[in-house]
Amino acid sequence: MNEYSKKLFANLTDAEVIRVDEAFLDKAQSVCFVENQDIMPYLPKIDTFILFRWNRDYPADFFFKVDLSQWNLISTEDFEGTSHEKITMEVYEKK
Repeated sequence: MNEYSKKLFANLTDAEVIRVDEAFLDKAQSVCFVENQDIMPYLPKIDTFILFRWNRDYPADFFFKVDLSQWNLISTEDFEGTSHEKITMEVYEKK
């Protein structure tokens, strides 16, 4: 992940295992946490992604641009978070 996202994980007991690098998407070989970057140039390298949706709308300066019709929704799960009463996790695989 990049420095922008690192703060979300600051209170984890095993936060030291997180690698922070501004070029993490270029160097990725495994799982990446992406919050404020365009993944469109990296789609050919991605076979699965997990999308989290909150149950409200927020003003934004960054938007998820992936055409979900090109992906298979393989699972969905709703759960309560610490800041939101409902968060939906969707797992997609490339068609």
